[in-house]
Amino acid sequence: MLTKRSLILICVGAGLCTLAYLVLSLGELRSYRNSLRTKVELEKELAGLPIPPGVTVGHHSVIAKATSGLVGNSYEGNLTYEQVRAHYDRELAQRGWVFREQHPLTKWGTDVGQSETIYCRGNQSANIFWTGNEQAAVGFRYGLDLGWGNDHCN
Repeated sequence: MLTKRSLILICVGAGLCTLAYLVLSLGELRSYRNSLRTKVELEKELAGLPIPPGVTVGHHSVIAKATSGLVGNSYEGNLTYEQVRAHYDRELAQRGWVFREQHPLTKWGTDVGQSETIYCRGNQSANIFWTGNEQAAVGFRYGLDLGWGNDHCN
């Protein structure tokens, strides 16, 4: 049989668990709203970035999670990596992005000319994925993603 004291302790424990759940849920909701706000801001920025002459936008993509995500486009054209890189070095720098690194990517250990170029602005990242010799296989020349909450710029 439950005593009055046991019943009070059970009610207090249940109340504390409910309170903890509500506090955590509100924190997650706030994080998600901030993530959505960042997504909208970066989508506007991506849409407003001039693309190099002779390049067309291919596919647009969005991934948004509670604390991270990215918005991006793929692009078609016949420019060289150096031309694309010079264009975005200039355009991104005007918007406060700072070059961080460029490194080659391999396909099963084989160099196929792919690379990733990363720019940072606070904890946000801008990534250029250069398709190299795999342009026909992937269906575009390069991709540009603007992201937040990832490991590139923390």
